[in-house]
Parts: sequence; C-alpha cells; structure tokens
Amino acid sequence: MRIPTFTTGRRLRTTALALTVTAALAGSLAACSDDDSDSSDSSATAAQSGTVEVNHTMGTTEVPAAPGKIISFSPAFTDAFSALGRPVDVEYRTDFYGEPGPWENGDSGETVTYSMTGTPDVEKVAEADPDVIFAGYLPDQATYDRYNQIAPTIATVGSSPMSDDWREATTVAGDVLGKSDEATKLVEDADQAFADAKENHPALDGATGAFGQISEQGLAVVTGDSDPANVFLTDLGIVIPEEIKAASQDGSRAFISEENTDLLNTDLL
Repeated sequence: MRIPTFTTGRRLRTTALALTVTAALAGSLAACSDDDSDSSDSSATAAQSGTVEVNHTMGTTEVPAAPGKIISFSPAFTDAFSALGRPVDVEYRTDFYGEPGPWENGDSGETVTYSMTGTPDVEKVAEADPDVIFAGYLPDQATYDRYNQIAPTIATVGSSPMSDDWREATTVAGDVLGKSDEATKLVEDADQAFADAKENHPALDGATGAFGQISEQGLAVVTGDSDPANVFLTDLGIVIPEEIKAASQDGSRAFISEENTDLLNTDLL
C-alpha cells in the first residue's frame, strides 16, 4: 500500500516490523501441527461421530464432527485447519489475495479464486458436495441460506460480522476435529508471540495506527474496535485514533476521500 504523503522512513520501518510480526504469528499457528499429530489421533477419532454446535453471525449451526469434505471461503479457517493437520478440501480465495502468504502451507486439496466483489458460485460449491462450509463474511441472510441449503454453513465467528476472529476460528476448528487441546495451544503460542513482540519493540505501545485496504473503489480503513484487523493492531499495543473510529456510519469500515487523507497521518499505516 503506497500513500506517498505519509511514507516516512519511520513508517516504512514500522510497516516492515508489522509484516514480520504477522508472518511470525501465522507461522506460530502453522508450525505446531506436525509435532502434535500423534497425540491428536485419539481425539480426532473420538470426534468422528456426532455433531458440533457452532455459534456465528447468522445463528447457530450443527456441523458434523470430523467432517469428510470441508470447503472454506475463510482465510482464518483455512489456516486453522492447516495448522491442525487437516487441510480443507476446497479453499476459495478472492482474487485480491490470490497469492499465498509466506506462512501458508499450500496444502489445501483444491484452490478456487473468485472476485472480491462477489461470493463463490453457489452451483459450483454444490457440485463439490461438501459436508460443511466455513464461509466467513457473507453479505446477507439470503446469501447465507443459499449455501446452507447445500451443507451446514458457518458464517463469521467472533464479534465482528466483517471477518472471522482468528482465535475463535482456531477454537472452532479444534472442536470440529476433536483437537481442542491442540487448538488451545496454537492460540496460546500466537498470544505469546504478541507478548514477545510488545516486549522486544516497546515503541509499539501507544503508537497510533490504521489498517487500510486499497481497491478499485478507493481506500477503506477499518474503524471497528472488534474487527480482527484492528484487534491485531491493539493486541500489539497500537492505538486506533478516535477520528478514524468515527469515520464510518456503521462502526466497521469507511472509505477515506482524498480531502480527508490527513486522518491517515498515523505512526503506522
């Protein structure tokens, strides 16, 4: 993301730090699956019958324990299942994030790209015959209902309707696979990585920051306190300025016009 007005040397260094921390945290989730595979066999076997109840933004859904075929539209769930040693069978990812991140194992059974302005094709999802769909963000109840007619569907988990809370997604994935202890350990390891980053980089504490995304529609920033993008920053001690939080009408995200780019004059963008 380039906004020349604000890319000072300090900000470039801070951005590099944030990217390093992101990769380290994601790596801490992914690195544990192989070490714990033997200990998890019994719990996975125990989960092969019955269902697991999952709360999400569209309601509560019973999903099969240790499902046979998993489809994910959600990067958080895709990463969590990979880290737990059971990659998803079909991974849908938007064209905006078409290239894999440095922490990703690339172990999904199949990868399908779709437009970030839409949702995956319902008929193609149905043809895949999934046992469960982890959808993440969906624009409305009607869209959710269409997928839920194909297979039990989980919309966004956590307190934000816009994106899955990675801690909650990891916990749910562990419950579904019968690997709750391993999922707890993954979250604890990632939380420790946050703590280590704050200790090793004390200048993060109290620094101002904003999380933005550039698309054809313009530059949007995350404004909601509970949005995982902002939680990632605040977990590191970074402060989201009040004027950025107030920029949206719905308390989630807002487009920033050219005349208001002074809102982005933060320590970290």
